[in-house]
Amino acid sequence: MEPAQLATITQKRHRGRPAGANAELQRQRILQHACDAFAENGPDSTRLQDIAERAGVDRRLVYHYFKSKERLYLEVLQDIFSKLVDLSEDIAIGQTDLESVLAQLMQRYYHFCRTNTAYVRLLMWENLREAQGLKQYAEKCEMIRHNFEFMKPLILNAARDGRCRIDIDPTLLVLTCLGQCLYFLSHGASLELFFHCDATSDQARDTWINHALIQVIDGIRPR
Repeated sequence: MEPAQLATITQKRHRGRPAGANAELQRQRILQHACDAFAENGPDSTRLQDIAERAGVDRRLVYHYFKSKERLYLEVLQDIFSKLVDLSEDIAIGQTDLESVLAQLMQRYYHFCRTNTAYVRLLMWENLREAQGLKQYAEKCEMIRHNFEFMKPLILNAARDGRCRIDIDPTLLVLTCLGQCLYFLSHGASLELFFHCDATSDQARDTWINHALIQVIDGIRPR
């Protein structure tokens, strides 16, 4: 057998199965390319072959690690939404000032969305699908909700000190903060079309989060 033929066969074999210490790196590589593919095309239109080609591996290797497209998609969701759980875990630790916590929450979530564009797109796909995938991770969803329970005592303390209104709903306040961040980043192209404004440059995005934070802080203060 010619050396070139032997090299080709060896390469194909290598692409078709995990190789010791490289196995986890290869698995993570597939997971990252799957995340990009699902975010770009949606879970229904993405094929395992597309993911394999992006990752530069044989489709059989994708099956070896993840068994099916559905299981791979769920792992992608678990991976990226675990980051959201981590983001919300320690926002209020050691904090007693409501306005400082709101500023940290919005800036942290806004940065997360800007640097994890796949998260924004996957979240939109999930909402189009009635959150079918996220429903498989009810525990993580509950952890996110639980991580934001710090808002109620902060509001009560601030209201007692006359620094915010007493009638503020903690859940609605969190939703307002997250919504202000997510909407601008997920609708930039259409906002530019509708309003003839810059909504996608870094400068525009910096301006928006500063504006949104001012509106939220001003909205909670006593009249």
